Parts: sequence; structure tokens; C-alpha cells
Amino acid sequence: MLPVAVRDGECFEFKSVLHFIFDALYDVGVRYFYFIVGRGKCVIEDYFTLDWNCVEYLEHIRKFKLASRLKAFYERLESCNNIND
Repeated sequence: MLPVAVRDGECFEFKSVLHFIFDALYDVGVRYFYFIVGRGKCVIEDYFTLDWNCVEYLEHIRKFKLASRLKAFYERLESCNNIND
């Protein structure tokens, strides 16, 4: 979950390396993603698990830009095929 600085228009934001790779692959059309992790590596599972309550909370505390970014990430995750498809 190493953070990297990514340019977003006029400013920089930090994303994990896995998030950066996910975005790059998604942008070229990849929709199947498999993460193989060892025991005790739930931080990766948690990072890629949708939590719409977090988006609602960010909107509630008026952090609309952050909420918008998280919502866009979750929408990308939802549009990917998962193992049950």
C-alpha cells in the first residue's frame, strides 16, 4: 500500500501503488482484477471493498471533493467483473 503522488490537474494527491495500477489498467479497458494476498493482508481487501457509508459521511461533513473522488473510485470498482459474474 505504498503511497505515490499522482498529479490531478493543478494539484497532487496520494494514492496507493495498487490504486494507481488499477486506474491505469482500467483506463485501457481491463475489467477483471484478481488480488492474491497472504494471510493477514486484509488492508488490501479493505481498500478495494465498497463502503458507501464513507461517501455519505464525507458529504455530511461537507467534504464534497473527497466524496466525489471516492464515489468515482467505487463506481469504477462496481463496473468491474468479479469472480461471481
